[in-house]
Amino acid sequence: MNVLDCVKNQITFFDGGMGALLQKYGLGPGEAPENWNIDKKDIIVNVQADYFRAGANIVITNSFGANAIKFKNEGKHELKDVIKASVENAKEARKIVEAEGNTAPHFVAFDVSATGKLIEPLGDLSFDEALKCFEETIGYALEAGPDLIIIETMTDIFEAKVALLAAKKLAKIPVFVTCAFDDKSRLLTGSEVEEVVAVLEGLGADAVGINCSLGPEQMKPMVGKFVKYASVPVIVNPNAGLPRMEDGKTFYDVTPDIFAGLVSEFAKMGVSIVGGCCGTTHDHIKALVKACENIEAAKLTDKGKSFIASATRVFDLNTDEITIGCAINPDNSDIKEAIDDEDLDAFVDEAMDQADDDIDVIGINVGESPILKDVILEVQGMVKNPFMIECKDEKLLGQALSCVNGKALVKLESEDIKNKPELLKTVKNFGGLIFVSDVDQGDVSKVGALSEEAKKAGLNKKDIVFNCDRIKFA
Repeated sequence: MNVLDCVKNQITFFDGGMGALLQKYGLGPGEAPENWNIDKKDIIVNVQADYFRAGANIVITNSFGANAIKFKNEGKHELKDVIKASVENAKEARKIVEAEGNTAPHFVAFDVSATGKLIEPLGDLSFDEALKCFEETIGYALEAGPDLIIIETMTDIFEAKVALLAAKKLAKIPVFVTCAFDDKSRLLTGSEVEEVVAVLEGLGADAVGINCSLGPEQMKPMVGKFVKYASVPVIVNPNAGLPRMEDGKTFYDVTPDIFAGLVSEFAKMGVSIVGGCCGTTHDHIKALVKACENIEAAKLTDKGKSFIASATRVFDLNTDEITIGCAINPDNSDIKEAIDDEDLDAFVDEAMDQADDDIDVIGINVGESPILKDVILEVQGMVKNPFMIECKDEKLLGQALSCVNGKALVKLESEDIKNKPELLKTVKNFGGLIFVSDVDQGDVSKVGALSEEAKKAGLNKKDIVFNCDRIKFA
């Protein structure tokens, strides 16, 4: 049984916190816990084995901060060795409990988290540097053979997207993603649940959800939204309440029984995967497993949301009315000159003018110019609108879609759907939404035929939309 089969058949349980437990074993302030994968392997293995014994189906590797950007001077060991040891330790913990006769499904999730830097323009980390970092990190882990990847505690949807792109490029195993929201239901960079679902599900995350930052009480409104919008399994791993400081130490006040009562309600709401984060212990997970023992696994349904999004704005093209600005195209003499001169400022100026005119979606068409990726990166630093991209070169289109901070609309014509499967696969791989501009939604026969062509490329019905009265151009 793989982890996705497990999720279909039962409520599936993650483990709980690691850091606070290691502090009880002597982890000092500022000390990198990842080094313990090698230096104090037995402690790590014992903690993880106890989580399996408590009823966890998925144990997360002790690799939260192990990436090439964040894990620089923290220790004495090579990053590759630390990462591989983290996977091997969790696998050893599984081997121990299964030798004891524990027959529950057990999986090892390689833990990937943030670099500690923001991607340009909000920070100084380039898109390409971030992608390289996550590819290196995940590549080392895959050599040790985890069962899945969990990208967790992400506070920037753009960084979460880059990590997911790296994982999907390299891995043939499931990839889960959870983000950390504040008490206003937003990520650090402003995204809400709808944008998170649009971007991560569009890119092919196998499960999405929320972890850390908040306790179960504070998470409840966001949990309801995830269940409402996500068509893939939803994960909820809360803290044991809100942290408080006492004598320089962090404490969490939600007891195992209270935690289990609250989080089991999420399973009843339709959450497929539950566990704990900061402040939770083996006792929290044991109580949670007990509280969920008579709850059936959620029945997943396709919510039918044809989302496009920027980091902070989202539209469902099945229901929302939108206006698309089309001034950025080579037929505009000013834009043609900007393409020839590679004048990125001109694109920014035009996009900002459209945003000021209440345009919902900004169309970007630079012909087949290789500056498309640079235009996307530059413009999205200045406007909050989603994009519609026109490009018939699959390589350039892939580069553009990968660096969109959100989920873009891709304008194609019916002949492209029929004759250019490579374009459809590019949209599938990089998480776009196809807009067929020359076929009306009411033309049932053409819509059906083109939807079947898209399906051959792995796209779903909700991944392709057609011209209709709700979509206007300016």
